[in-house]
Amino acid sequence: TLENSRGVKNNISLSGWKDGCILGSPGQAFINCIDKVTITEINYAPDLLADDGKWIELFISNNISANISKYIFRTKDTVISYNTLRPTKINDYFILCSDSTAFNRYHHYIKGKEQFSGLNISPGTHSLVIYDQNKSILQSVQYSSALPWDSLANGRGYTLELMKDSLNYSFANNWKSYCKRGSAGTSTISPCGNAYGLEPQNASRIPRIYPNPSDGKLNIELGYLDHLKPSAIESKYLIMNTLGQVVMAGALKDKLTTFDISMLASGIYFIQVDNLLPVKFIKE
Repeated sequence: TLENSRGVKNNISLSGWKDGCILGSPGQAFINCIDKVTITEINYAPDLLADDGKWIELFISNNISANISKYIFRTKDTVISYNTLRPTKINDYFILCSDSTAFNRYHHYIKGKEQFSGLNISPGTHSLVIYDQNKSILQSVQYSSALPWDSLANGRGYTLELMKDSLNYSFANNWKSYCKRGSAGTSTISPCGNAYGLEPQNASRIPRIYPNPSDGKLNIELGYLDHLKPSAIESKYLIMNTLGQVVMAGALKDKLTTFDISMLASGIYFIQVDNLLPVKFIKE
């Protein structure tokens, strides 16, 4: 709704009117909104060369039951009852993805996620609406791929992210494309440090790899990382090409591991260990 935020009679000032909360505040004065569920990120057109699927990110506030299994989602012009969501944590982010296999290829570290095959989002101008089990509206967003909405989100590998403390969820200036692959499962990352959609929170922690460039042997050292204890060294690694495709994967069980990459074609690759930031290396 539109609300007279100053309570002034015959208020004709634009600045005196604000967007009210979802369903407004009939019978009482203007109040600041505390939404139960907020759509905070939208990936409606993933990169064709590094497809992580279509997905939306929800923030579940602490004034709502953690069980969202009875909610109803309306995407585009389709109403879908979604009854398979597991209870999730409050005061946390939750991902609904159209293709969990594609999503996990780039965001495997995220725990709060569910596949939602009915997530029919695409370029154009569309609405995303969430209702509770009583069919009361909880959240409504109308996004667009047209200007003035950020065009980076339209098939170029970026997402639409809700800017902090924004209340008008359908106003283009309150959404921005920040980083390649966005910041699924966490608050907005700025400046960007997760260009390949990998764990964004641990940018200060990277493994040591050498020699770089490599002609066939690669050493990876983890022992200097103070958060890894000798008894806990058993880390998974992924090696990806520049398209984000996984070309090698395995486990590291020692502080220093040497392994053979001679089978890889010459070029640029990225290695990621557990939740650490990926490191670029060159195979000659």
